[in-house]
Amino acid sequence: MDWLEIARQLEKQVLVHLALNKVRFDELPEMAQTPSASIIALVCGSLELKDVPIHVQTPALVLLAMQMKKDFESVPHPLADWAVHHLQTPILSKIPAKAMIKPVWLKAVAIDAKNIRFIAPEILNQPDELTDLVVANSAVLTHIPEHLITKELCFKAFYSHHFSLKDLPPRYICHEIAVKACSKKASNFLYVPEIIISRDLVNIMVSKASSEEMLEAFRHSPKHFLEEKVLAKILCKNIKVIRLIEPKLLTKALFLQIAHAIQEFSYIKYMPASVYDEELCRELIRINYRFLEFIPPEFKRMELCLQALNHDGQALAYIPKVLHSEALYEAALKKNGLALKHIPMPWRDMELPTLAVSQNGLALEFVPDDLKTYDMCQKAVSSNPNAFYWVPAVYRSKELVKNAVTSKPEIYEHLPPYLKTYELTELVLMLDQRMAAFAPDAMQYKSVGELI
Repeated sequence: MDWLEIARQLEKQVLVHLALNKVRFDELPEMAQTPSASIIALVCGSLELKDVPIHVQTPALVLLAMQMKKDFESVPHPLADWAVHHLQTPILSKIPAKAMIKPVWLKAVAIDAKNIRFIAPEILNQPDELTDLVVANSAVLTHIPEHLITKELCFKAFYSHHFSLKDLPPRYICHEIAVKACSKKASNFLYVPEIIISRDLVNIMVSKASSEEMLEAFRHSPKHFLEEKVLAKILCKNIKVIRLIEPKLLTKALFLQIAHAIQEFSYIKYMPASVYDEELCRELIRINYRFLEFIPPEFKRMELCLQALNHDGQALAYIPKVLHSEALYEAALKKNGLALKHIPMPWRDMELPTLAVSQNGLALEFVPDDLKTYDMCQKAVSSNPNAFYWVPAVYRSKELVKNAVTSKPEIYEHLPPYLKTYELTELVLMLDQRMAAFAPDAMQYKSVGELI
């Protein structure tokens, strides 16, 4: 055996030991720290790019490191632009032949299934090796000759972290595989041939699918499996699906099942008018007063409107104007003072604004300035310090300002300079020292409570 052959054998042993983690890259003599050795060490975890000697930092090594999402900050500048430009390139097309060992090509295939094209055919013809490749990335099944694919290999694909039913040839997607795939990930339902979709598959899809996945999953579902209870589960996850459902399937019973889960009320317009009756309307209001907005006008009678007001005075916004009266306004304001914004100006005399502000200080926003009084403003701020922002300047007395900032120190930030007295500033800083940033420049301070 000549010296060249001995060197080759020694290098081969070094690469095997690196792959088995029997030796670390930094333990090798400099002459053994080759580009192939660095690639294997990087893949097998005994090396970081930042620790690779400059003379072996090849484009292939840098590209591999970036595709593995490792050591981005360590990429040498001259190679970084090249690597970014080639980031979608199958890495095995750049790997030297000496480094083409199993751990490397398995890692490459896990990163991108297209790397399978650069693996020797004799490896693909070995069932165990092909199985390992499919487990590394099930998308391999879309890049190998169909005669290599078997039912057993398709089942092995389930062990792949990247598994998707779209990777399997349609002729191998049986009911058993479909159930297993959809149980693993709802999006696999989209790749189940319609001919083998069953009631249990639809139920699995409904239970597993997210709100975002539900629209496409519904489109892919055979309509004869979409029974009322299934539709209810679908709509509770994504009310937008209601646009795709035939009107004849939108029944009163279905409406009652989904009403509690509806957040986007505008979709209620897709419910046929024929499903409404007095019983349904009462039940809808019991669930949420906002349904009053979408109930047909003929059912918006006084009894139903008062039921809605009893939940929240803001329901006044959805009550027909023909039913409005001072008694109705009083009922609304007693439940929620903010209902004042829905009361027309002629009714906003002193009595109604006072009632509104007493119930909720923030109602001060909707009181015309000419009806605001100092007592009303004091009441509003005492009820809710945020009402201070709607207090006219003429009523911002020392006492009222003090009450407001005592309850909510952040109000100090928005006060005009003339209201930021030494006394008030000292009080605010005792409550919240962060407000020092908003004190007038003349009011420097050494510590909380000490202004100079």
